[in-house]
Amino acid sequence: MIESVTSAGGLTVEVPGIVPKMSGSPGAIHDRAPTLGEHTDTVLAQAGFDAAAIADLRARKVIA
Repeated sequence: MIESVTSAGGLTVEVPGIVPKMSGSPGAIHDRAPTLGEHTDTVLAQAGFDAAAIADLRARKVIA
């Protein structure tokens, strides 16, 4: 099964859907995949990095 999903850039792309279909929990694609670096700041902040440390990593091109 192929499903259409709107990407971060606004394009509609076709992706494989959830293959096993179970009557009690059929499954569905609820959101698009994140873009490169989309959640980096949030993840690093949750890991204990402050804004200055994240900015330093970005300036040294360690993260996108």
